[in-house]
Amino acid sequence: MRGILTDDNDELTILTTRDASGKITGGFVIGDNRADVVKRLLIAYLGEIKEDPLLGGNVMALSHGRVDPFWRGKMKKQLASQGITGNIRLSGAEIEIEIENEENS
Repeated sequence: MRGILTDDNDELTILTTRDASGKITGGFVIGDNRADVVKRLLIAYLGEIKEDPLLGGNVMALSHGRVDPFWRGKMKKQLASQGITGNIRLSGAEIEIEIENEENS
């Protein structure tokens, strides 16, 4: 899954710019990273993020077993802890997360 600041291999997107003499003057793409944070929280297992071991949506477990009825609320709290607000919808095997604009939150 491609993020905004990452490529298809989950590597940082780098668009190298050079000056007239060939020296690198820029490269990292700067932008809104909320979609990347949501993606990483969804796929992380609890305890995987060492700075905050209570984060992690463990979405693979949802696809292989019973869905925790409180998962949606837990995920919403985890996103809020990262400064992200939005709506989470579960429909069968699909998860849709609509991130609210920063000026609306």
